[in-house]
Amino acid sequence: MKLAWLFLAPILLFSCSERSKVSNQRISGLDTIVLISALDGAEQSVIVRKATTNSARPLVVGLHTWSTGYSSVEPGLLELIEEKGWNFIHPHFRGANKHPKACCSKYVIDDIDAAIQWALDSLTISSDSIFVLGASGGGYATLCMFLKSRHTVNSFSAYVPISDLASWYAHSDSTDLPYAEDILACTGSESVLDTALANLRSPLQWIKDTATFHSKLTLYAGINDGHSGPVPIDQSIDFYNELIEAMGARDSFRFVSSEEKQKLMQRIPFESIPVGLVGDHQIIFEKRYEGIRLIIFNGGHEMIMPGLLDRL
Repeated sequence: MKLAWLFLAPILLFSCSERSKVSNQRISGLDTIVLISALDGAEQSVIVRKATTNSARPLVVGLHTWSTGYSSVEPGLLELIEEKGWNFIHPHFRGANKHPKACCSKYVIDDIDAAIQWALDSLTISSDSIFVLGASGGGYATLCMFLKSRHTVNSFSAYVPISDLASWYAHSDSTDLPYAEDILACTGSESVLDTALANLRSPLQWIKDTATFHSKLTLYAGINDGHSGPVPIDQSIDFYNELIEAMGARDSFRFVSSEEKQKLMQRIPFESIPVGLVGDHQIIFEKRYEGIRLIIFNGGHEMIMPGLLDRL
């Protein structure tokens, strides 16, 4: 072993796998590890909460939002993890999506996979109970990992996600949202978006080239998002439709039709009876195919906390 210094404090540094090195320190009652990227040597901080028992427990992988990093955990999520006594990691994966190594790049994918590998090597985890979730930019990263992760994950939960950078750029630019500038920076574009480069960072555009898919994914979209929030719900609808077609769905009732999509985008009420509740929010529209589920709920740009872990 060798000693290293980080943030002007002594930290024990050791190799935990072929892919990374890790250091341990304590912050506010939570562990924080620092992984070293096998791709470029960059450091990645990861918040860790170990399960409260020695027996194998589930692992929740929380993915941060668009403009934040590892230290910004969704409000209320840690409390739910503590109530369950589960394992939890919250990786940095290149931080805010404002530079070319962020935005679902190969570095992001490797960082998240490396954090999961560290957890598998270091924590006592039920191997069939690994769950990945995130909201907004974290939902974007969740879709990325659904298509690209090398790990076997039990389920993915993407709340109000972005799936297509080019269309989200157009929406953000037309509504003067700052995310348009972020997308230009991520893709290395100048003043005009390079659509081809945006497609390389867009999970929606990866589906057609994906041979196999993970077993379970739920997309959650608030009906008011895109109106009072930054991400229109067609980001979820289009991903769902494209995905189930690639998985072999052929029955039209499995898809969101053009008419249904138009009504949802315009918030035109459906005549059908509401489906039920997701947490404390009314479900107003739902589609399923095999392990893939799309839920449109009465709400906005948010992650629904009540019952979140019971829905995994």
